[in-house]
Amino acid sequence: MKASAWRALAVTLVLWSSGVPAQARQGQALPGVALGSVIHDLARKNGVLVPHLNALWPGGDQANTTLVLTDGAEVYEITGSMVKRLPDSALAEVRTQIDVNQPRSFQVVPSQRKAYYRFSLHLLPTQAAPPLIADALDEFLGFVYHEQFHFLVQPEWPRSPDTLNPDIYEDYPSDPLPRAYRRALAQSLRTALLSREPAGRQAALRQAAGLFTGWKTQYPDEVRRSRSTDLLEGTATYFEARLRLLAQGLDGDPAALGDRLDQITRVTPPGLRVEGYQLGALAGLLLDQVDPERQWTGEVQGGQTPVEVLLRRFPQPSQAPPAAVVEAVRTLAGQLESAVAPRLDPVIAGYEAGQPLLRVPGEIVGSFHVRGGFYRSARMPGWGLVTLSSIRVRTEAGEVEVKDVVWMQNLDQVEERGLTVLLDPTWVSEEGGVLTVRSPHFSRPLLATVKDEQGRTIYTAR
Repeated sequence: MKASAWRALAVTLVLWSSGVPAQARQGQALPGVALGSVIHDLARKNGVLVPHLNALWPGGDQANTTLVLTDGAEVYEITGSMVKRLPDSALAEVRTQIDVNQPRSFQVVPSQRKAYYRFSLHLLPTQAAPPLIADALDEFLGFVYHEQFHFLVQPEWPRSPDTLNPDIYEDYPSDPLPRAYRRALAQSLRTALLSREPAGRQAALRQAAGLFTGWKTQYPDEVRRSRSTDLLEGTATYFEARLRLLAQGLDGDPAALGDRLDQITRVTPPGLRVEGYQLGALAGLLLDQVDPERQWTGEVQGGQTPVEVLLRRFPQPSQAPPAAVVEAVRTLAGQLESAVAPRLDPVIAGYEAGQPLLRVPGEIVGSFHVRGGFYRSARMPGWGLVTLSSIRVRTEAGEVEVKDVVWMQNLDQVEERGLTVLLDPTWVSEEGGVLTVRSPHFSRPLLATVKDEQGRTIYTAR
């Protein structure tokens, strides 16, 4: 694979892990938990996980990667169950890899067999107060090995054009029917996993297959667009879930499996991408049951999604989702769109009105963070809209942090570097004969040039 293609994919994985999963897989942050107070507990848990890594999914030599963890004050290395505190000067090196002020910021460096993480704990939504630190440590390690699976295992997998250039953008406004197909599909897979009777499992799998056929028939474009997430994120989520069951000695325990499924399939805002995490994990766990020799892993590494591999064993005619699921999804979709409309609608309206754009060319530094999601609108063909919380760009004149903007991504130029946003003309002034852009969204003033392109004014910053 070309390095640029893998880098684009890696950035996609980083941004999802750092942003939208706040909705999908993390709960309330646990403040005030210093890394030093839990580092030895974390290392003991890691030591239990490590022997299962390469056995569960060979490739990538995951077991020999050292974790470099910081809470912004102290730095530790964990190798297996061994802990080493690094000198305070090590924080400078860590800062070159991750944003130590951003919880869950991370960078995996396969060539060095190191993975850097900004340590933070989260209370899972299904947990009750007081915070269960041990469970939160398990969740953090699940996050760690989910991400390392992407970087250490999956780069070797053959990729189709759809997995090299994943389309992660949700339609805005959304159509609830395809979301209902996928939600009902997840519910059927969950029922099959928890069924104690073979007949009940077979019935649930046939229902799942009918829903899958219906969705593929009605929405072929979504089949293409979802392939990357369903394959890569779905398999990584399966790996995370099965790894934790194995390490806790609970593999095959129905109650433990039910608890893990509660974490995987809890109700989240509807979206093509988050569904891929859930469906891939559910299908992978089912495949382990119907294919104990785990031949299915080779088919997945060949580019087929876990859901495809599973449900082709149960061919069924098309089936529609239940009306109750459609209505539930419609309600959730409406709530989500109401939440993001204040950010997206002004950008769409401004673009239609011919408002100028600001380009900030450069390299994205580390992970960036999303509050909301990734969208596309029929009113802005060719553009993806990302509701950013924060991002750092290394420009010609130095690094700049940008906060709380909508990133306009040109879908026709996937290799485009840097950031494009809608420009408020009040941000621009002329200082000493030089155009300068100042805004609370930018950590420093940006010197700029201006030109017209196809009837629109474009400012380019340094």
